[in-house]
Amino acid sequence: MSNYEPPRTDVHQAPRDTTHTVHTTHTEKRGNSGMAFVVGILVVVVAVLAFFVFGNDGATETAGGSDVNVTIDGAGDAANDASRAIEGAANSIGDAATDIGNAAQDVGEDVEAAANDAAN
Repeated sequence: MSNYEPPRTDVHQAPRDTTHTVHTTHTEKRGNSGMAFVVGILVVVVAVLAFFVFGNDGATETAGGSDVNVTIDGAGDAANDASRAIEGAANSIGDAATDIGNAAQDVGEDVEAAANDAAN
């Protein structure tokens, strides 16, 4: 019985379906740098406005305006020099406040333009 071979069966498999369907999803990544820029400008504008609204420590103008006249008797040239220095400092502060107000207005206009550009 050493020459015994089991009967062979030929197994034929049906060919597999080799058709593949590929689905591709394309996503577009867009940065938020424009939105961050607009938000940053808005934060700066709000900070500047808050400084002017809350940063005056309760100082208010009188009905007659903001002119202050100080008279010092007997001090001579030193008093006059001090008076001119104080007046110059007050004018410089007024000019600086005007410049800051103009800059804040410019920033506000830039924010508005950037918001309009972002909306379109």
